[in-house]
Amino acid sequence: MKVAIYSPVYPPSKGGLEYVSSSMAESLTKLCDVSVFTTNVELGTGKKICNDFKGIKDGVVVKRYTPKIFSLCKLIHPQLYSWDLVKDLCEHKVDVIHLYGFFQFPMLLSILKYVKCPTILSPVAIFENSETFMHSLLRRFLLRSICKYISRKVVKVIASTSQYRELLISLGFDRKKIVNSLIHGINYNKFSHIVRKEEDLILCIGRYAWNKGFHILIESAKSILKLNPNLKFIIAGKVFDKKYYAKLNKMIVGEERIELKTNITEEEILNLYSRAKIFIFPSIADSFGIVNLEAMASGIPVIATKVGAAPSFLKNNIDGISIKPNNKEALTNAIIELLKNERKREFFSLKGEETVKKYGWDKIARETLKVYAEVKR
Repeated sequence: MKVAIYSPVYPPSKGGLEYVSSSMAESLTKLCDVSVFTTNVELGTGKKICNDFKGIKDGVVVKRYTPKIFSLCKLIHPQLYSWDLVKDLCEHKVDVIHLYGFFQFPMLLSILKYVKCPTILSPVAIFENSETFMHSLLRRFLLRSICKYISRKVVKVIASTSQYRELLISLGFDRKKIVNSLIHGINYNKFSHIVRKEEDLILCIGRYAWNKGFHILIESAKSILKLNPNLKFIIAGKVFDKKYYAKLNKMIVGEERIELKTNITEEEILNLYSRAKIFIFPSIADSFGIVNLEAMASGIPVIATKVGAAPSFLKNNIDGISIKPNNKEALTNAIIELLKNERKREFFSLKGEETVKKYGWDKIARETLKVYAEVKR
């Protein structure tokens, strides 16, 4: 089978979209013929990270294009557009095209207008971006209109969770076209080989965006630090929403034991995982929650809200602690409980490592290949 993957950004650019599309491509190469069509810039900054070229990266044929960059009504991050990419992708002879980068509307809509083979959409990061459109009737109408058009054009839309599915339906996608399949996985060996050197550190990792619930964790941390001033709370990630990040910084003024980290390297992330006593996933809404799997693979006990895919792999008091979202009291009590109970932390650590083995990228690729085969028939 021949497959083309479209992603507006791709490594060495860093981010969730880059990670998911490249991991899928690299895993699929073991099963079928894969080509990637992408740009040569970073999504947030538009900074050029490499030249136009057709080459091999990690066993994948990657075709890069220099896009034009422009603003779209100041609603979302800068839009990337390359007619050469659209033209070459639509003329490329493949069995299926797998589309990422849902909120790069001009390029996505152009591809769907001219493409002649079946298309599948993985709308990565839809929770974070769709919120931008919910502040006015006009914006909601615009988003729903675009989603209905996309839904008519694609053959299948992949949703990883029931929450994800319901959001897509509310935005205008045809429920009959939505298939439940995992769209995220992890490189288990990368995290399971971490040498643990536990400290009194409570860790949270994710992009700085409203839905991640970091403000709730900070309020909870302030309460806990009054009882245990030796603890350290670290939130680390990429700044997605500058206003939200500024709000969080105001919240921690005078709090020396709460730290916000940005622009951290992969090595720094692995170091944080090695040191953390407890990992917190405080999201209010989320597409998946890949960081939970990373923490579990690293041997860290996890406290996670019941959003995204977390309820499907983190069973309460078995793989970790599961709590309701947007609930400071529940989060505070869960952290205190786990800090006091070393045996429970050890149990969650062992059970979590065992559970996460089911979510390797090879398995995700095999499941996705089944969706391709169904579409091809």
